[in-house]
Amino acid sequence: MSGIISYVKRIGVWLCIVIACETIMIITMMLNKIPFAEIGYGIFISLFLLLILLAFDAMRYYRHYQKVKELEHTIMLSTDGMPENADLLENEYQRLLRILSDEYTGAQSRAATRQKNMQEYYAMWVHQVKTPIAALRLLLQNKNDEGQMTEELSELFGIEQYVEMALQYQRLDSETTDFVFEETDLDEIIRTSVRKYARQFIAKKISLSYEPVERTVITDKK
Repeated sequence: MSGIISYVKRIGVWLCIVIACETIMIITMMLNKIPFAEIGYGIFISLFLLLILLAFDAMRYYRHYQKVKELEHTIMLSTDGMPENADLLENEYQRLLRILSDEYTGAQSRAATRQKNMQEYYAMWVHQVKTPIAALRLLLQNKNDEGQMTEELSELFGIEQYVEMALQYQRLDSETTDFVFEETDLDEIIRTSVRKYARQFIAKKISLSYEPVERTVITDKK
């Protein structure tokens, strides 16, 4: 229905002009006392030819409309499939669309490059910062023989977790991840995590009541 309305609006001005011309011709012939039968015959012939032309033009317009509708899902990838048209104004519209499409593609490429560079930079930073953190932990552990530096080790553990969080985020958004999905004992993962945070539990006097879940899941252990 929208296509019909659009087509009528498109040819509305020309229809009005044709009707106006026909009306002027009819009035002129009537003033010249031309028989009404001859006038009616002329009107019939002209309207018949007009309907044939409108039918062909409507079919062409509909095919063109369908072609444009089919491009809705692919226009962001390429404008090569756009229908050719002899209409100068529509050709200019298509040229503008191609310019916008090229700009969009270029912007996407630049954004992807910036995103990749940023990911590589942060991944490098995370891996490099882990080295001084590990060295600092060894120094603190050596000084912790008499039960000192417990608070410092706890804060360092927090820093390590934030760094690990950043690294895991990079892995999630990376095109080439190193995930290893396999069947894993969920109790093993839980026990590992409990041991990992045992120092924090003890420092904050948190007790944990753990019951094995006895479940196997498919996941990456990290």
